[in-house]
Amino acid sequence: MGRSAILDKTVENLLLHVSLDSWSIGLLIGYVGEQKDYIVHIANTPIDSTEKSKGLSAISDIFVTSHAAELQRMLPGGLCICGVAATGPDLPSSYTHLQQIILATYKKACLADKYITQATTWQLSSLSPSDVKVQSLNTGWVIADTSLSINESIYLNRDQQNQHFEQQLMNGLQPCFETITNAICLFDGELLDENDTVGVAGKGKKSSQHSLPPSRINLQLLGKFEGSAGSSCSETMSYVRIKGTISAIAFSRAPAVAGDISQAVKSDLKKSLHLRCQLLCEDILQVGSEKHASDDQLIYELPPRVYIPHESLPVTFNDYMFKDERTEDCAERAQQLLGISHIDSSSIDTSVEHSAKLKDIENHQQSKEVKSSTTHTDSSSSLMANIGRFAPIASGAAIALAVSITYLNMEDWFG
Repeated sequence: MGRSAILDKTVENLLLHVSLDSWSIGLLIGYVGEQKDYIVHIANTPIDSTEKSKGLSAISDIFVTSHAAELQRMLPGGLCICGVAATGPDLPSSYTHLQQIILATYKKACLADKYITQATTWQLSSLSPSDVKVQSLNTGWVIADTSLSINESIYLNRDQQNQHFEQQLMNGLQPCFETITNAICLFDGELLDENDTVGVAGKGKKSSQHSLPPSRINLQLLGKFEGSAGSSCSETMSYVRIKGTISAIAFSRAPAVAGDISQAVKSDLKKSLHLRCQLLCEDILQVGSEKHASDDQLIYELPPRVYIPHESLPVTFNDYMFKDERTEDCAERAQQLLGISHIDSSSIDTSVEHSAKLKDIENHQQSKEVKSSTTHTDSSSSLMANIGRFAPIASGAAIALAVSITYLNMEDWFG
């Protein structure tokens, strides 16, 4: 028996209003269960109208895979790109090319399943038999969140200066990622077995659990999140210091088990940290050379994570907002990548993480110490990067996540 796909009613409405006069391709976003995939949104891939009018064979898989790569940045723990939806007038003659697009997207986004829409209806048919149903998915969710304080020092070896900086950074963060993977999770302060059911009130049939209102759980990760990786100071030409607190969130369908939830939250933490380091490298490439020429110690503040609500479901998407950006900029990006006509910028939640205050940055520059900022309970803040020569950075309670990198010969990585 093939997998089942449950589409939220909002997805059905989007598919019903797609024109069949030309081809349209979208990425299915949802939660992948043991036997069912729960589709919460379809994000249409931006394709030029001229290309669409030429037929499916004229649409390159690069359009779709590039969209998938960007869209993955917006997905929290538990949600993934779980399929490809295509609508158009000539499915039989375009089937081979459509398979190529699906395969390329599968490799890019590690799709959990692959779907194709029929040419004349919204209904989905899988490459293997699939049962597709439509229902409201606004109930039956388990939402897990956490925040994690990090204090990592990464030393970059002189002998590896020809290796890309981002790759060295990721290699140095592997011990931190392993610590996250092996961390013990407390669920609302309680230690559970990985097979224990979470977020349901008592026992009951799975169908009844799916009708329950969303259940929210706070996770606490226990592990040693401080240390150093790479070579010793005497063998290195630069170092990276990452310090502070980040947030994470994951979504699951009830009844959920503790092991799956903890894995989803941990994956979200690692993905979020990885993405911010990528943004750090992009930022340094854009502004690095002029800054490096005049300053021994530089501070780069990475963008805080913001959360974008679904139009009707208790799931969220996320983005990273640079200091010189507004929520309107995030809304515009989300509209393009999610294929949504309008997102109210005032609905974007910017309260979960916060930027470091100016006085904290100034204090860090003067004393080489990132000081603590306060915010509301369970809140976290963004990455901040300090670039400078070898000098001790005092430990302390750090809300703002700081990344410190030596300036010595940074052009060897970015030149």
